[in-house]
Amino acid sequence: MPKTIYVPQGFSARLQPGTINLGIDSIYSDGFSTCNLLVCIGEKEVSLIHIDIYRTYTPQAIREEIEKIKGSKKIFVIYRDTVGEFVKGRLLESLKSYKISWQKVDDTCQGVSIGIKDKSLKFWKKNESPTELIHHPQEIQLIATQRIYQMIGMRAIVATNQCFSKPLDVFSNHTWQPYSENDLKIYQGHDLTREEMNSFTKIDSFFDITKKLSVIQGNLKKEGFLIEENPLLMLQSIAPSMESYLNEYDYKIPFSRNLRESIEHYTKLALGNKTFTEEDKVFSTKLKELLDKSGDVFDVVSQFMSEHEKEKNKTYFGEKILDDYKLYVKHYNERKCSEEMQKKNGKDKENAILCTKSAKKHYLEKKYQAADTLFTEALNKFTYSCLNTDPDLATAYYNLGRTLFQLGEYPLAHSYLEICLYLRKKLPNIAKDDIIKTEKALQECEAKLPKKEVSGLQIN
Repeated sequence: MPKTIYVPQGFSARLQPGTINLGIDSIYSDGFSTCNLLVCIGEKEVSLIHIDIYRTYTPQAIREEIEKIKGSKKIFVIYRDTVGEFVKGRLLESLKSYKISWQKVDDTCQGVSIGIKDKSLKFWKKNESPTELIHHPQEIQLIATQRIYQMIGMRAIVATNQCFSKPLDVFSNHTWQPYSENDLKIYQGHDLTREEMNSFTKIDSFFDITKKLSVIQGNLKKEGFLIEENPLLMLQSIAPSMESYLNEYDYKIPFSRNLRESIEHYTKLALGNKTFTEEDKVFSTKLKELLDKSGDVFDVVSQFMSEHEKEKNKTYFGEKILDDYKLYVKHYNERKCSEEMQKKNGKDKENAILCTKSAKKHYLEKKYQAADTLFTEALNKFTYSCLNTDPDLATAYYNLGRTLFQLGEYPLAHSYLEICLYLRKKLPNIAKDDIIKTEKALQECEAKLPKKEVSGLQIN
């Protein structure tokens, strides 16, 4: 089944057609309440850019991404009524040299996709999305830092009218683009941003983080920064990302810590208003015992809280703990889902390695058609799960190129070997022999091709 590239908030992806078939046929993005989605449709390529408030301060990067689509192009900007107007207004100014079709959508639209074959937009309703999404290997960190940037660092940007610009595209040239360690950290090049980040600590609970973000949000308002999104919803969106960032994306730690704090907080309140019962005391003691267990306590706590939820006539304390628990469950599941996504990428790579081993056996036995099938499957899985800095990906292109050469598919073999050489030249520790071997394979291909067929693949 064809795959769809997922574009997270604040990033872009570009698809190129042609001889390279990776089983990917579309690009998709969602979660654009106050953001805008820019879709650029060229004669051969398509791109989708998810533009949030932060990205509007780096308009040159958006223009450069548009210009990567060669030849004539159609540009659409999808935005939501009222809540998307601020980003739209900034785009109108920064992209005024382009002819743009503006398309407004309502709250029933959850996401937008663009296909490489028919080049038509598809609007997805709530609770709908493409079934075969593939995700950037660093997506957890990309999403968290980009959400944090919606508030942290904004005062510095407004004060200096300058913005730290990290790469925009997550997928282009048939591969996932890598982000450096610095790209995945909150840039603290200004005193205001350092002051904001220094107010947070790794042991802060969700509500500690929310309170501190609320102070920063208040400072932004005082300084005249327009906040379109509902302030509370904005805090609830950014705080879990900040909590993940501070805890190095460990999904287990925040759940236990936050629930412990809720127990302490509501115990004090219930004692203060004299509503803390003996039943509450027993309930909180049992819950704390479960939270004190080592490892991931989510399952045992969930079972205990499920029984508590069934009870009728719950006390003030019991109701409040249950409400907070449900919020922490939501955060836990979102974080674990992201973790599972990364594990799936790891599994895809393991399967790709197994496919490669089987394909090599067929190749050595000169069963080139069987080798072609398995090398193709391996390349696709490496593509879905690896950054373009992974040497296994470059090798997968080489293996398939050499196999296609043996099958007499010289133009196709040349395309794969050309990408292999491009990737290998970008690798920091690649052996010189691997470069020479790839160049030699390309020369062998070129000798079999009419001159006009050489190098028709776009790489930029």
